[in-house]
Amino acid sequence: MIRPLFLAAASLILIVPSPAQSLSLRPTDDVWVYEHSVDPGGDPISRVWGDGTRSFRDSYPPGQEFSYTYLRFDLGSLSGSSYRVESAVLRITSRPAGYSRQAALANPLEARALGRDFTEATWNYADPTNPNPLGLFGSGDMGGHSTASDFVIPIDLNQNRSLFGQALNAAVKGDKKLKVALTSRLRVDDMGGQPYRLYTRDFPLVVRQPLLELTLRPGPEPIGGPTPVPEPATLSYGLIALGMLARRFSRSKSQSGPK
Repeated sequence: MIRPLFLAAASLILIVPSPAQSLSLRPTDDVWVYEHSVDPGGDPISRVWGDGTRSFRDSYPPGQEFSYTYLRFDLGSLSGSSYRVESAVLRITSRPAGYSRQAALANPLEARALGRDFTEATWNYADPTNPNPLGLFGSGDMGGHSTASDFVIPIDLNQNRSLFGQALNAAVKGDKKLKVALTSRLRVDDMGGQPYRLYTRDFPLVVRQPLLELTLRPGPEPIGGPTPVPEPATLSYGLIALGMLARRFSRSKSQSGPK
């Protein structure tokens, strides 16, 4: 009788999940992708806009109708081979808006995948091999919109769970560099309108710089797999269950006695 009870309790121990790992990352590189940017890798403010209908051009270069921001994060602290994403939020701080709340809600800031790598040190806008924005990770929550003060735009990168998981997994298994493009449909008319004006990693106040917050759980499944069902939080739960089952078996045996 004790063997089945032991196996049942042991199964509780085996399903205890791996501990989650949380990271808060600032970008190691970011560039303002615009043909007339004087200092694309060193400007403390980057701008993002689109043509009113599209947030990016299908091929590079984007031309004057579009302006992007590219971010690059170092995942070198991750030693596992694959992870499941529990949460992934990119927090972008914006200058006071020159556009209405309605315009922001209709044309939110977007976070997209990037197909190839880039660095500030080697950035050349005219290089036709530069990466171009790809699939949408997620759109920003524009609820904090303000025309009077700076405000934070949180972007849930896990809105497209499968796409972000694939991108992060590829980075973990490759060069450990996660690349993100910021885009928007927001239109700037004849250069007189107001785009998204975003603080970069070169802004002197660190709290205004972009921040990527990740909570990951090591595991064999690719990132973006099904959300795990609730499980015991620690190994001690399994040990407690094993002890309770053993005591119950011992009591029932003593109560039955010889017949």
